[in-house]
Amino acid sequence: MLTSKISEIIKDLKKNNIVAIPTDTIYGFSCLINESAIRSILSLKKRDPSKGLIIISSNPKHLANFIKLEILSKAQLDKIFSETLEPTTWIVPAKDEATWIAGGKDTIAIRLTNNEIIKEITSNLNQAIISTSANLSGDESLPTASMINDIFPNIKTLEATKNTNTKPSKIIDVIKGIQIR
Repeated sequence: MLTSKISEIIKDLKKNNIVAIPTDTIYGFSCLINESAIRSILSLKKRDPSKGLIIISSNPKHLANFIKLEILSKAQLDKIFSETLEPTTWIVPAKDEATWIAGGKDTIAIRLTNNEIIKEITSNLNQAIISTSANLSGDESLPTASMINDIFPNIKTLEATKNTNTKPSKIIDVIKGIQIR
């Protein structure tokens, strides 16, 4: 179901539905951060829960709710909560109550973004959301709203008003200081 209205996407998220939205990287499936919505997104993608998911927001406070902040140095916190030249997902220590989102691992993937769509959604919801590539697990990402709509017609999909990026984010482990992707 294609839409050009962010308000419809927000309404669907509030109903615990999965949506597809353009992000600062590629089109992604998103949902609220709760067990039933995440189970639905994993089922839709046929994704192994042990792979974990990315948490995104335009507000650092939203992301901080999932991070063991006391483990990180000021320099590490500055890195993960600062704008980057290119979209960057950070692997950070997860709070104990958030490890289920990361597939049971003690680290979690977060991305702070200044993308206007994500900003409007997360500001309106006053919380971070899940983001994962819009595809079946193991398949190539679907680059357009119409392609997503063709394969996933029951998912509300926001049509991008401008070209979206076709490249996923860099992934950096902030503790080890290494780039994973």
